Amino acid sequence: MGAGVQGILQLEMLLLVRPISRARVYDISPDRARDFAARHSSRLGIEIEPMGKLGAALGYADIVVTATWANEAFLHPGMIGPGSHITTLGADQPRKAEVNAELLRSSLFVCDDRDLAVTMGAAGGAGVGAEVIDAELGEVIAGVHPGRTEPDQITIFGSVELAFQDLVRRLARLSESFERRYRAPGRFSAAGVVEIHVSNADRRTDCTLRPCSIISGCYHFKLALHRGYPERCHRVRHAVAARNSLD
Repeated sequence: MGAGVQGILQLEMLLLVRPISRARVYDISPDRARDFAARHSSRLGIEIEPMGKLGAALGYADIVVTATWANEAFLHPGMIGPGSHITTLGADQPRKAEVNAELLRSSLFVCDDRDLAVTMGAAGGAGVGAEVIDAELGEVIAGVHPGRTEPDQITIFGSVELAFQDLVRRLARLSESFERRYRAPGRFSAAGVVEIHVSNADRRTDCTLRPCSIISGCYHFKLALHRGYPERCHRVRHAVAARNSLD
C-alpha cells in the first residue's frame, strides 16, 4: 500500500530475503500505482500489478507492506488472510494509523520500541496501549520471544524507524565502501571503531579507525597504525552517510 519511494525500497529489500514473483500495488492515486508498476516490473524482474481497489490488492497476499500518510486505519480484521504478515511503516508520527486496534489485538504484534509504538507508532495511532504489543523486534531476533508460533497466525511489525537501525545499515555500507577503496576488509561497529588488516608486500599492518567528524556526507577518520606509524587522516567517502540518500 503506497506507491512512493518507501514502497519501492521495501519491495527491493523483500526481494533480497523472499522468493517473490508477483506483487500488487495500491495507491489512492491510480496513476501513481500504474506508474509504479510500469517503472519497476521489468527492472526487478517480477510481475507488478496496479490495483484500483484496496480489497483486490489484499486478496491472497502473503506479505502486506503499508507505507502511507494515512491518519485513519484502513486495515481491519477480515481483510487479511490467515498466515499473512503486515509491515506497517506509515504510523511513525502521532495521529497516523494504518492498522486498526482490533487487528492489532488479534495478531502477533511486534514493534521496534514499546514506548515509541504507544506514543507515536502503530499502537498509539490505533488508540491502544502497550497491552497489544507481544514483543520488540530485538526480542524476537535474540530468541527471547518465539515470534510466530502457528502457521495461520497473522503477524504485524510496526516500525517508527529508530536511529540505531539507520546507523547499522550505514555502518554496513561504510564497511563495503572502505573495502572497495582500500582493498582491505574492515568491520565497523556502532562505536565507529574497526580493526583493519592491510597487506603491504610481505608485511601486514594492523590498525584501528575512529570517526572524528562527518562533513558533507563524508566520514573523516583518524587512522592509527599500531606499529609506531604516525596517525594519518583518511577521508572515506560514504555515499549513504546523509539520511536523505536512502529516503
